Amino acid sequence: MKHILSLLWNICLLTMLTTFVVAQNAPITPTSSPFKKAIEAEEPPPPPPSPSQSKPITPEEKLQLELERDSDLQGVEFHQIYIEEHEEGKKVKSIDNVRYKDGSGKLKGELSEDRNRILLQNYTKRGRVLIDVTYEDGTTEELSKGSCFIDPVPPM
Repeated sequence: MKHILSLLWNICLLTMLTTFVVAQNAPITPTSSPFKKAIEAEEPPPPPPSPSQSKPITPEEKLQLELERDSDLQGVEFHQIYIEEHEEGKKVKSIDNVRYKDGSGKLKGELSEDRNRILLQNYTKRGRVLIDVTYEDGTTEELSKGSCFIDPVPPM
């Protein structure tokens, strides 16, 4: 019974729509009445500013934006980087020269006892970190980790 009523309702709606289109003697499109008036009443959005119109950011403004972006890092004493297992099963023996890739400073880094993590003490701004790693077999490698792979360590 529900299906029959639904079918009759759809036929009724289709008949009313057809009658409206025939009465208007034109297909319903977004540019025909009454839609045309509604569209014309809307104001187009302003165009985005061109690069030549935008004001350059001063060094002070850039510093302020970085401080705001990195404010959640303040108050966290340690951050950690997980070291993926090497393809050949080599374990990290030591780390050295932990630094930001952009050259903005050295970081205090320490290898965890299980040698699967690097603990950073003064990671105060987001950025890629480079670490010189020495493996047990004597080979060295430079690891590069982005801020997405650097996690805060909650206090115990």
